[in-house]
Amino acid sequence: MPVRDGLHDRREREGGTLGIVLATPARRIPLFLGRALPVIANGWGVAMVGVLAGVLLLDVRIPAGAWPALLVVVLVASVSCTGLGLAMGALALRVRETAVLGNVVFCVLLVFCGTNIALDDLPGWMAAVGTWLPLTHAIEAGRLLADGSGLGAVGGLMLRELGGGALFTVAGLALLRFFEDESRRTASLDRT
Repeated sequence: MPVRDGLHDRREREGGTLGIVLATPARRIPLFLGRALPVIANGWGVAMVGVLAGVLLLDVRIPAGAWPALLVVVLVASVSCTGLGLAMGALALRVRETAVLGNVVFCVLLVFCGTNIALDDLPGWMAAVGTWLPLTHAIEAGRLLADGSGLGAVGGLMLRELGGGALFTVAGLALLRFFEDESRRTASLDRT
């Protein structure tokens, strides 16, 4: 899941290479967004394996014409989740137990995004929270595509999904910048 793979900073800290990464003269936005590309590709691949498993093992029916659009929807979801993962990775500079953070976020996504329970069946406040989280709009778009809608019918959902992912990406980059600056100011790279 791209959200959990976004915790590269934790692995860098544990491996003793975080200081080296932050000491490089490379610009931060290309550095961290470039590091996100394999995470996006991995998330897309894993999600598509899940979709194929659903088709083969659970008799999920997806119209043949919906597959190209579904590939795009899953890619957009992977990009969006990676934005959240970047924000979580930034928090890994300050939080020691990032595995717990990842598990909590994973559970929140399962409950609030319409993954297991449709948004219409959730209490209003939970559905409202879900609209701000990655996956929510991609899940809805995927369901519409499986029901026979075309890519044009889910364009608005995809824009909302990308917008939410962009917000998390910007927040993650801002947090990385803030924590990096604080680390330099206080001489504490991963103070908890």
